[in-house]
Amino acid sequence: MSATAAVNRANAQSSTGPRTAEGKSRSAMNAIRHGLTAGAALLPNENAESYHSFCRRMVQDLRPEGMLEEQLAKTVADAQWRLNRCRSLESRVSIADHDDPNKLVEALGKFSLYEHRLTRKFQNTLKQFRDIQADRRKLEQAEFDAASKVMKHHQCKQLDYNPADDGFVLSAERLETLMRRQQHIDEAARAALTECNVEHQTGVHAASA
Repeated sequence: MSATAAVNRANAQSSTGPRTAEGKSRSAMNAIRHGLTAGAALLPNENAESYHSFCRRMVQDLRPEGMLEEQLAKTVADAQWRLNRCRSLESRVSIADHDDPNKLVEALGKFSLYEHRLTRKFQNTLKQFRDIQADRRKLEQAEFDAASKVMKHHQCKQLDYNPADDGFVLSAERLETLMRRQQHIDEAARAALTECNVEHQTGVHAASA
């Protein structure tokens, strides 16, 4: 070990951190400032497992498809994680600076500005994600409507059909699954309408009896 390294290690071992109330307050505020301005979503003092679990659950809730949607969903999750951190730090700042009203007002003002920026980033990214997701689903629905018509035509003639031959992204198996689901939905809707009409007629007859 070099002499410089030995001195640095000895100084680190002898250091006990800030001892005065002012020093402790300044140290706390430095940590809070770092938490607000850090470029990384996950800070060294934060639990990596909790962060990844949080992001994974939020991304799963958004149900992205494709790389672009996945990246936007991850950005949404990161923004929310930072917002949660901001609120946690905000609850600590009043404790750190309760003896200095001026610093408290200044710190709370910075928190408000930072939280506003994060909230705006979260909302804008989520809107962009929802718009892209909605456009994709419209295209998927349009493709399904067109491909299902062609598939039904081939089924009536008892011919095999591969949607890829006409440039559809849907596979034959996926298309048939979606067609069965739509058929079941239509059948359920018709059954519900029939039951409603029967109940209505029964009620009318009972009232007139």
